[in-house]
Amino acid sequence: MRLDSRATTLAVRIVAILAVATAGWLLMHVYSGGPSYSSYLAPAHAFLRATLAADSAGLVRQRADPAVVQWALHQARQDSSALRDLERELYLGSGSPKGESTLVWFDAPTRGACVRWSLVLSFVGRGRDARIGRAAVRCSVPVTPPPGAGRTTGG
Repeated sequence: MRLDSRATTLAVRIVAILAVATAGWLLMHVYSGGPSYSSYLAPAHAFLRATLAADSAGLVRQRADPAVVQWALHQARQDSSALRDLERELYLGSGSPKGESTLVWFDAPTRGACVRWSLVLSFVGRGRDARIGRAAVRCSVPVTPPPGAGRTTGG
């Protein structure tokens, strides 16, 4: 009888350990917030540094498509101080995978009328082979309702 009791105790312990491990694994995945886009932060900084330096070869090394290189060089000529602010204070906003590409928003603190100042990059492919297929800078301004909006008239 003693042997059966030890075997039962061992079996209960193994099941308990497996249950705790499974619960921990499930909790980590449920509350992890989805995929991490942090691996794109360093390439975004490198892209902005090459843009600010008007370094077309550096942009090509960042695997930027030709249209993105032209966009970046144009942006550097147009508003380099805004790009400098963006590069200095850039943090990861969010991302959205779309088939072979991943659209990633990098945000920075407010700038002027912008309540959210963002660099949006579309990475095509994964990992070191990813190239920058599109780039844009976005300034989100607060939406204010037109005068008289929301008023109701009694009848």
